[in-house]
Amino acid sequence: MKRRGVSPGRSSNRRAGQSYRVLGGVLSAVLVLGGCAGSENDGPGLAESEQALTCPASATDVNAARDLLLTDVSLVDHARARSWSGTANNDYTDGTFHFGRLLNDLRGRDGNQQNPEGGADVTFNPYELSEYVHRWLDEWETDDLTNCDPVPARPAVNTHIRGPWPKIAGQYDVYTTKDGRHVTRERLDMRNPPFRLMAVVFRNDLADLTPPRGDRAANDPQRDPPQAGELRIVYGLVDPATGAPKNLTVAFEYSLPAQTENDVTMWHKRWRNEVDGTTIGSTEWLNGVSRLVWEVTRNNGSRNATSSLYAGNPCLGCGQARPHDNNLHQLRTNDYKVLGATQEFREFRVPLKPTAGNAGGAPNHFYLNMTFRRKFQNTVKLANYFDAYCEHILAEHHKVPQDFPQKLGDTNDCAVLEPNSVQAGVASNDFSLWWNAPVTEYAACGNATKNEVRHRFSRNTCNGCHGVEMGFRTDTAANNFMIRPRAEGVASTLSPFISPGTWSVQDPKDPTLTRDFTELLSRRTKYRNVLCNGYTQPAYPAAWR
Repeated sequence: MKRRGVSPGRSSNRRAGQSYRVLGGVLSAVLVLGGCAGSENDGPGLAESEQALTCPASATDVNAARDLLLTDVSLVDHARARSWSGTANNDYTDGTFHFGRLLNDLRGRDGNQQNPEGGADVTFNPYELSEYVHRWLDEWETDDLTNCDPVPARPAVNTHIRGPWPKIAGQYDVYTTKDGRHVTRERLDMRNPPFRLMAVVFRNDLADLTPPRGDRAANDPQRDPPQAGELRIVYGLVDPATGAPKNLTVAFEYSLPAQTENDVTMWHKRWRNEVDGTTIGSTEWLNGVSRLVWEVTRNNGSRNATSSLYAGNPCLGCGQARPHDNNLHQLRTNDYKVLGATQEFREFRVPLKPTAGNAGGAPNHFYLNMTFRRKFQNTVKLANYFDAYCEHILAEHHKVPQDFPQKLGDTNDCAVLEPNSVQAGVASNDFSLWWNAPVTEYAACGNATKNEVRHRFSRNTCNGCHGVEMGFRTDTAANNFMIRPRAEGVASTLSPFISPGTWSVQDPKDPTLTRDFTELLSRRTKYRNVLCNGYTQPAYPAAWR
């Protein structure tokens, strides 16, 4: 039994480090799909214009709706989110926030990208944009296997996404799928995708300069390169005929490349410099956010060395082996019973090298950072992980490895790998799961209780963050999304976890314990601290016990 590809001809390279790399750094709260963290030096100088910022007097002086979590209708319904010329250019005002424009810059216009193992660039043969998207949608059509975890087909992708997507009359994409099917598909109109912008988010709290480590042959999350935080752009599926929102979201999650503490400080100050003194909805604010988004998301953005919008950019060219030299970590989807009978989280990555059946590097299924396979719930295996990574879990700096406890390298044989393949290929949220393990099989650490170790692990998983662990205990669409799908002309509502104020949650294992979360205030505090004092990398635990 192979670890990848249940159908003949499907790629079996989703394990090999030379073909893929874990690109998602999920270290704290994951806004749309992932964990809910608790609210709980050398380098080029900053550009002069970015040194003269006024330090916010307190975290409450940081306007989160302007600086960090942007959902205002003036932005999400702006022409730059709804229209795009359909051409590649260097104009930051052309389709800045447009779903099709992001995919066009992701597909690798020049066909070249960095080689993750050094040496000459890897050469791709870029697909036409419509074919690129068709191949991504193909991932839902047939059963798959990711990290030895079955990922069941959701062919209703054709009913709800591919079918209703506006087409270009008389034009077709003809290609062979990864599983060997020869298909002819109507060409998608990429200027009119059935996705509506919901939010632009600066995840400043995800800054981390921990250097990559781990076996190169293993596709391990510990190999994530350092970053100054993440930019997340979140869309909701709509019915093109009526404009009605559907309960499925897609998040583009980009790394802000950094190598030094000064790089992290620069990104924070650059972000603040663009919006400071502006009013939400003003031309100045919209242009500032547009420049930031374009700088991060454009083609060759991870190692652009010539055409930055920002003089003194300290990280031109410092991107590390990003797909198609784009800063994207991953695409994540949160499907609340649109494509299937149950809720489902999926993650997609772009391969770092051409693979059989995917010479142009279209997004493929990948396993979910931070989330164990459901089969390991309440097992000794999970308890052993708690024991090995106790200090990391308490610091919320743990990363779930692909394999545990052994790293098993490049083999694709699930008969060998399955018992240790712990990361989930897909995750569901049935509003009954809170992660647990036998308490006799792991020890506490750092003066914390065993239940606190369990809780911090659980709240950083996809289904823990969006479910019982964080107080969402009724199976509703509203409880499933941190940022909720919206109608045109109306801003998305937010989950109480990321809304202003305090979200009080009763512990599912110990009902006598209640935790209070102030997530948005925590992000504002971290943002303000970097603006005022510069970024200092925390002293995270370095090794297993």
